[in-house]
Amino acid sequence: MAGEHSIYLASYDNAPRSNQDARFHWALLIAPKGAGTDSVMTTRMYHATKKGDHWTFEHRRVDSVRSPLMLGRIHFADIDEDRLGDVGRALSDPSLLRLQEEDWDCGMWARDAIAALGRRGWLRAKRWSVAERDLDGLFKFAEQFSEKLAHGRTPVGFNKLPPTKRYTGSRHMLNYLLKL
Repeated sequence: MAGEHSIYLASYDNAPRSNQDARFHWALLIAPKGAGTDSVMTTRMYHATKKGDHWTFEHRRVDSVRSPLMLGRIHFADIDEDRLGDVGRALSDPSLLRLQEEDWDCGMWARDAIAALGRRGWLRAKRWSVAERDLDGLFKFAEQFSEKLAHGRTPVGFNKLPPTKRYTGSRHMLNYLLKL
């Protein structure tokens, strides 16, 4: 479909950042369908990032290729191009940054961001819904996929498209996990 974009949950290796507690950094990526290695600055990145002791929301354009710290991405839904401006406004909502919660992190931001987009009806997912139990399944799937990539069992290279898996719901996750 023309004007359709893919939305991904991307994982980044947090190990090089010694002051980070979490193993992975999580971000949402939105890219045009079929974005290739020659697509420059076509992907939109949305994430909560910690600078010192302060969490902030960041939105920027990035290349569609894998960055040095990126492990991989999970394609979990599609979104219409005409919603991209709305997405930026929705995800920059300060209420998504739960700064008062001590153990809050970028993974919780990503989860809340996906739920916020789902509540608005903007996400088109195949065979799963943006419900609490399926968000649990999505993040378990993403963590296991990221662990596999972090431990080097999947060949990857920079300046190539990142390793990508499609999430189709927790019912189908068992089959994938058995193949790891």
